[in-house]
Amino acid sequence: MLDESRNDLALLRAYLRVKKQLDVSVTLIHDPGHDAVNRRDPRAFCYVDADCPTAIRCASALEALHPPARIGVLLHEIGHIVLDAFDGDEAEIDVDSWCLDFVPEAGYTYMDTSYWRPGKKRPVTAKALEHVSLGFVHAVRNITIAGLGWPV
Repeated sequence: MLDESRNDLALLRAYLRVKKQLDVSVTLIHDPGHDAVNRRDPRAFCYVDADCPTAIRCASALEALHPPARIGVLLHEIGHIVLDAFDGDEAEIDVDSWCLDFVPEAGYTYMDTSYWRPGKKRPVTAKALEHVSLGFVHAVRNITIAGLGWPV
């Protein structure tokens, strides 16, 4: 479970380490309780708790997102960890500013996105969800391979 999301998190962490000299210690944990939250709010995928700021807790629906949205959500959550910003609207604004300023090449933005939930007959839409550009998705995957000395 969460294989694609864990892989995207590992690639994003490696990108930040290689290109930005930022080493963030973080894991991805499935939170079954957040699955219920996601069923009520299709935009609720992940959160970081101040009590355990090295874990991104997420709903299984994170796997259903296309890579620009999934990596955008993960970048946003990493921002919470880096800034130690966990509460309120001000924390959200600070994290968005960090994403825009620290990783401008990401093309970080908010967009509506539709995705399929298991067992549903039609897709649901998450309004104003974090996204990065497709070019950034490719850069994350390519720089990671080249930056770590792995054969291309």
